[in-house]
Amino acid sequence: MDPQSRAMRGRLMRMRSGIVHFVQAIALTGVMCAPAVALDLVEKYPCAAPAGEGTKADAKPATFTEADIYEITKFTLDKCEPMSLRVGRSDLAIGHNADGAVWAVVIPREGGWLTSPRNLQPEVIDHIWLRFHPSLLGTLFPPGTVVGVGRKNVADRVRDVAKVKLFNSWHVGERALVPPPHEMIVDIDLTTGQRRFFRADRAEQRVHYVQAFENRAVPYPTALDPGQAIQAVELVWSTYDREYPMFGLCPEVDWAAVGKEYRAKAAKCANERELVRLLTEMLEPLHDDHIWIKHYQGQIGAHHRPSRANYNLRALDRLIGEDADYHISGVVSKKLKSGVGYIRIPSWKDEQVVGDVEKALEDFREAKALVVDVRSNDGGDERLAQRVAGRFATGDHVYAYARYRNGPRHSDFTEPVSRSIHPTGAWQYSRPVVLLIGQQCMSSNEWFVCMMKQCPQVTTMGETTRGSSGNPKWLDLPGGVKVSMPTWLGLLADKSILNKGGIEPDVRWPYSGEGFIEDRDDLLEAGLAKALELAKAAEKKQ
Repeated sequence: MDPQSRAMRGRLMRMRSGIVHFVQAIALTGVMCAPAVALDLVEKYPCAAPAGEGTKADAKPATFTEADIYEITKFTLDKCEPMSLRVGRSDLAIGHNADGAVWAVVIPREGGWLTSPRNLQPEVIDHIWLRFHPSLLGTLFPPGTVVGVGRKNVADRVRDVAKVKLFNSWHVGERALVPPPHEMIVDIDLTTGQRRFFRADRAEQRVHYVQAFENRAVPYPTALDPGQAIQAVELVWSTYDREYPMFGLCPEVDWAAVGKEYRAKAAKCANERELVRLLTEMLEPLHDDHIWIKHYQGQIGAHHRPSRANYNLRALDRLIGEDADYHISGVVSKKLKSGVGYIRIPSWKDEQVVGDVEKALEDFREAKALVVDVRSNDGGDERLAQRVAGRFATGDHVYAYARYRNGPRHSDFTEPVSRSIHPTGAWQYSRPVVLLIGQQCMSSNEWFVCMMKQCPQVTTMGETTRGSSGNPKWLDLPGGVKVSMPTWLGLLADKSILNKGGIEPDVRWPYSGEGFIEDRDDLLEAGLAKALELAKAAEKKQ
């Protein structure tokens, strides 16, 4: 049986089981034994009494572990007309932070059903996602219904649900905001594979149905035969063994031993989730930021190297002005009263970036100096970066080299292949430029820094860049999983390896956490002053 047929059969079996348990639950109503122990979740997750709907700065990561899973006897929502929801014995998972409990997942064991304006006939529930104010925890799950520890084996499913659904309500990235006390999200996936998303107003005791989410249920991982998992691991291992260019940066990794170990482990993989976890574990020791795994839940990195942000976007209004131009691509530009121009380039992922930077340069044609800010830029399309850098290049410049694997040994490489920038556009900006950089500059943005360093009027300022490039390609694996693999060893203009240390700034600005709090960005302020200083020095030479 192919994976899709198995997945469909599994879903039908869950639906049939849910209906049977639902009928049993109705038959047993009033017969269920009273719990021996009642737990008060409010004691474990006390509410810090936040008002709700705070600013982005109020958002916090939510924590969930197996210790946050409980058994409940039932869950109901009666005062949310015209929706009616009934769930029997279930596992309850709580996501929490310093504000208290901010989300919950209910996974029925003994049936659960929903009726709503979308379908007046009972629909069988696969799981329920709730986003609520922390003060509502005791109301939603009173002590009499919480009777003990839940099943640990639902933890992976809970993480799957949270990964998808946190982003649909009160969030800043993966950080959770606190909803207002009277509002709540009731987001239900059905065993049929459909989804019912409701925004509930407890004050009015009404719910609003959001149809846009109907066909966006949280997927289950594809089932895999052991042979498929072994095949996937072998394909990744052998392709890396033959083509991966950066084994020399991690000599402690015995790749032959890795292959032997993970082929054996792959035989125990039952589904896509377990394969993704295994591949992540297998590839993490390479410590490569350009190794990613695409799967049924999205994309994750095999390795995450912490980096600090040496910028503060909240400072822009004070230092640049509220009347700055915010372009569609995310580029921010403004010519200051001092005569210095400012351009922030957030990424190289959007073609529109080039056009927006060129518009800004036209406005700054007579500016005495520029500050170009790429501190938050983590890369994208190097060709876009070349087009922008060409507006500052007065000649042809080699800014980088690349070497590729060309033999069976991990040390077999081609000769270095050069990459160059050339003047672009109708004119070039030749007055002083301060380029702000930091630890979050990586990949194609680091090559942009290399391009700009070939221009004599450019001074880089800030912290050392991340040191991460790879020009990855994708490997297609069984079960719909994809793994990226870097294909080149990136070399700087002096032929040193980028990934060994990043790019040092011309003017180092030591990091201080206090310099980036509230509306402070001391590096940006220093960069603007540096640009003005360089402009005055240039004027004296004329």
